Amino acid sequence: MKITAIVPAYNEEKSIVECVASLVKQTRLPDEIVLVNDGSSDRTGLLASMLAHIVDRLVVVSLAENSGNKALALKAGSRYISGDIVVCLDADSELDSRYIELVERRMEDPSVGAVCGRVISKSFNIITMVRQLEYLLADLVFKPGQDVMGTIFVAPGVGGAFRAYLFKKELSADTVAEDMDLTLSVHEAGFKVVYEGKAIAYTQDPPNLRSYIRQLRRWHSGFFQCFRKHLRRVGIRLKMYFLGVVAEGVVWVLTTALALAGGMLAPLALWAAMEVALGLLLAWRGRGYGLKLYLAALVMPVFRVLSQVVWWQSLVSELLLKRKLTAWLRADRYA
Repeated sequence: MKITAIVPAYNEEKSIVECVASLVKQTRLPDEIVLVNDGSSDRTGLLASMLAHIVDRLVVVSLAENSGNKALALKAGSRYISGDIVVCLDADSELDSRYIELVERRMEDPSVGAVCGRVISKSFNIITMVRQLEYLLADLVFKPGQDVMGTIFVAPGVGGAFRAYLFKKELSADTVAEDMDLTLSVHEAGFKVVYEGKAIAYTQDPPNLRSYIRQLRRWHSGFFQCFRKHLRRVGIRLKMYFLGVVAEGVVWVLTTALALAGGMLAPLALWAAMEVALGLLLAWRGRGYGLKLYLAALVMPVFRVLSQVVWWQSLVSELLLKRKLTAWLRADRYA
């Protein structure tokens, strides 16, 4: 199999070299790397050109203006893909050296259309470590469970792999969650989406509350956009999973609101204590990340509430008011 890695980049001068370096350090090298400079206004284009002179398998695609949507940048780069498998990687991220080797093994099964890798947040501050706790919960519980049930609904753009012809055919700019949109289309085409927990991508997560909220808005809005687009077309298992996620969110928000309105603070305090306990357990499981993870566990309830507030706002905006988010809400970078 021929493997292509594709990297969309907009103003990523701080990380683009490390990103490409992680691809050329793979135990199984990609046969080609397509780097899309999405109208960057910093030195990303210059660095990409320099890298193209060093890495013979690197092709740089330069867009005159920023597309404003990651999917559009990926579409521009997809014209240069000649591989059988496409490995997606964000320009602020890096792949573990065995990532492509592990993904290729899973793709030897012709029934597999996409592989979901494991995402790890680079340690920076308490906010990024809160996100790492969420990743740990997903990797220990949700992703393996979804894998067994056949309900993985997102192979992340920061660490996902797809059959090339499905990638080219199904990639769409209809939503602000192109990775979820594409993954659901892979399901609809009759292929399996599997989880490979040893295939790791290291990524930058939002370093401040402004960026954290912007990321939540894009993720939650993208979820509801995909919910509207794919609910009728996916199989019964994914239908039930989608509806269960929405029902759980609605019940959680309404229950919390009623408890606050009725002055019933004891149940909320118990819930917060359970969230902290879960966070501490996850921090112990991921103790190699350091003390910041334990500190992040203490504020997990605050971030859970914040996430649910943004989730509810996105539900109302996307499903009830039909005010579709179209702007790509990019997070700030710290390195």
